[in-house]
Formats: sequence, structure tokens, C-alpha cells
Amino acid sequence: MQSEIDDWLRTLFPLVFQWLDARWGKPESGRFHWALLQKSYSRLIVLDRPAMTGKDLFLVRGAAGKSFMLHTIYIGMLHHVFASLK
Repeated sequence: MQSEIDDWLRTLFPLVFQWLDARWGKPESGRFHWALLQKSYSRLIVLDRPAMTGKDLFLVRGAAGKSFMLHTIYIGMLHHVFASLK
């Protein structure tokens, strides 16, 4: 599942991932340039799991009572990304 999330992120932000791969190298199998974040009040916390699943995405999406259009998934990059790449 986590590699599928990585593939999806790479389609959303191709220039970012091309730059990250060129600068830092393509990550080893099971490793990624990003981390899934969970919002806790006004803080973002890295969700540290051996492997991400759809259940983890469901968990971090936000409150269950909100409209699906108000859900947000936070992804943090492990390396600085220049604004011009976004």
C-alpha cells in the first residue's frame, strides 16, 4: 500500500520527486522521500509505522463528522523542497 501511495504522490508532484531522486537518489525498497503526518490540535506529528495502509490514511484524514470535501491528508517531505518545484 505505501508504494501505491508513493506512486500516487509522484503523479501529483512529478517535478518534486524527479528533483528529490536526482539530488538524494531513489530510495531503497520500502523507504520513501515522504512521511505521513497526523494533525493533533495545532501540531503535525509524524505517523511512524512500518508500512502505511488505507486504514492509516483513513485515520489521519480528519474528524468523521466532517464532509469528505473537508478532509485533509498531510504529507511531509524528508528533505527541503524549493518552492519553485511545486
